[in-house]
Amino acid sequence: MLRNESDYILFYELFKKLNPGVDIVDVRGLSMELRMIKDEWELENIRKAGKIAVKGMKIAEEEIRAKSLRFSNSKGTCRAIQGC
Repeated sequence: MLRNESDYILFYELFKKLNPGVDIVDVRGLSMELRMIKDEWELENIRKAGKIAVKGMKIAEEEIRAKSLRFSNSKGTCRAIQGC
């Protein structure tokens, strides 16, 4: 498994040595362009993921609010009863 830049360089050098007739072409720009193009299936799944994320954030917000209220109420009760 390639882990760092030097691994990639070593792999590149070995690949070139073992395949002298092969031209290596940088396709990073092309692959980035292709990643920007989404088909309907991918768009639908992105929409679904967004809806799930919104639901999760609402639930998290409700839980935080409830725990915050319980905490502040318990501290208020403590102060009123015991002078904490």
